[in-house]
Amino acid sequence: MKKFFMVLVAVILMFTASFSVKVGALSQDYDGYIYMTVEKITLNQGLVQEPVKVGYNKENSLAEIMESVLGEKSTYSGDMSNYYLEGIIDGGEPDGWSKEQIPDDIQKALDYTIGERNKVDTLSGYDYSFYGGWQFTVDNHTTNAGAGQLYVGSDSSDGMCFENGSVVRLQYSLYGYGEDIGVSWGFCPFETTNTFADRGELIKKIADINAEKTEENYGKAYEYCNNLLCCWNLTKSQIDSGLKSLEQAENHKDHIYNYTSYGDGTHKAVCNKGTEEFDEACMFDNDSCIYCNTKRISGIYGDVNGDNKVNIQDVTLIQKYLAKIITISENQLYFASFNKQPLNIATGTIIHKWINRDLIETNIGTKGYIYE
Repeated sequence: MKKFFMVLVAVILMFTASFSVKVGALSQDYDGYIYMTVEKITLNQGLVQEPVKVGYNKENSLAEIMESVLGEKSTYSGDMSNYYLEGIIDGGEPDGWSKEQIPDDIQKALDYTIGERNKVDTLSGYDYSFYGGWQFTVDNHTTNAGAGQLYVGSDSSDGMCFENGSVVRLQYSLYGYGEDIGVSWGFCPFETTNTFADRGELIKKIADINAEKTEENYGKAYEYCNNLLCCWNLTKSQIDSGLKSLEQAENHKDHIYNYTSYGDGTHKAVCNKGTEEFDEACMFDNDSCIYCNTKRISGIYGDVNGDNKVNIQDVTLIQKYLAKIITISENQLYFASFNKQPLNIATGTIIHKWINRDLIETNIGTKGYIYE
């Protein structure tokens, strides 16, 4: 019973409100800063508040800092010493959104029974499910204490506090009083592939960029990382990829990106006036560079018909092309011309030998790219 009461306290989010904290005004008068997001990614509805760097003074509770970020978006009941966050005005469901977009693991846990909002423009407790409500984590951990009990460097009843540089995520939970945001109280089983990887460093980096207003220096990498932060099931490798893309974008912000086709037909893309290859300097996601305009088309050397296999059908196409019975595209021609060799009557013979394993030292069957 005691444990259940502690869970209810955590779900309710007690705040002690004060409005002395200013968001985004990076004044030297502050004692420190935290980073904060307001998220509804369990619904696949994105963020209410993108990563923001918030100044605080030592006398401010975490509740006061949170409330300064929420401002007029916050709806509450009770007085400021006994503050209950009922909901956040978010403008309603995004255009085109449907319940089917909720992550399947969460839908399955709810037995595919998803309710409605109580108010069109506000995301409140008990919306969509019996478990629905706002919860917060500090540095990817939860606490039994309410936000009004948390101060910088001062442990709460369960040892939780926040520090200068902490990352606070205010998230809407749909299932299990937080099971779907990585907060487990042991009451509700939850089968999921989500490891709830710590995205704190990525949130910090984006918040710093937002505070400095230097988004343009990061190009598509900035957009890519903001999209990552809207993903519910975000893996550590994706987080690392996002951080690396920002680092590379920053390092290459003064570079000039070009596309160069060489005489030998190798289709090589280069950056910084030809000093580095794109495969080394760029980072690709779904064959599109995430911080410049380069795209790449992948293929298999020796695969002429584009079925990701090298077989006798490709030999037949090459023979018909050489006999001028058919035409093939530039891309087909590129992947048919393996080992940088021009396409000729011997090409089909060599591929045939490779199919029969009579020829090994060739790049037939390996993956290659054409850059655009």
